[in-house]
Amino acid sequence: MQGVFGVKELKIRTQTLMNLYRQKYFCQKKGEKMNTLIIGGEGGIGKELSTRLLEDPTTHFNFATSRSSEPPEGVDISWLPLELESDRSIQIATDHLRSSCSSLDRIFIATGYLHGDKGTPEKSIKDLESSRLMHSYRVNVVGPLAVFRNCLDLVKSAERPVVVFLSAQVGSIEDNRAGGWYSYRGSK
Repeated sequence: MQGVFGVKELKIRTQTLMNLYRQKYFCQKKGEKMNTLIIGGEGGIGKELSTRLLEDPTTHFNFATSRSSEPPEGVDISWLPLELESDRSIQIATDHLRSSCSSLDRIFIATGYLHGDKGTPEKSIKDLESSRLMHSYRVNVVGPLAVFRNCLDLVKSAERPVVVFLSAQVGSIEDNRAGGWYSYRGSK
């Protein structure tokens, strides 16, 4: 999403999200450490969340997923390779989580596929192709929900878990004056 938001706006939006977590109704008991998972940790929002969580004294274990075989360096996070189109990849990543911790207190789902090797965003309804639509749904909806489903036992083991599925303003049905981007908008 870095192409949609400028770096400054991305930091402001991420800071707003982190401020919500510092409010008492999102926090664990004083002194308790929390385990956090960021799905989409290599993207703009995920990377900024990772940075902020490393500064959070209540964080115990940080996990983040990355499509890349070589995740970002210099960040003290356990990186899990994850391809949201692959059930096997999802299973391997969530099995690793289960073997690494007994609960997940916070999950941020910060994935978002707009375009890539499957083509560019549709500018007109005439450009809509079922393969691109299905790919957007698989990466933006089905994959993240499958990860959440596989982590449900870890979430239920946390005292006050919080799960955040991030979307984007461009995914708003109401705010769609320009039209286009049907696959992405529909999947967000």
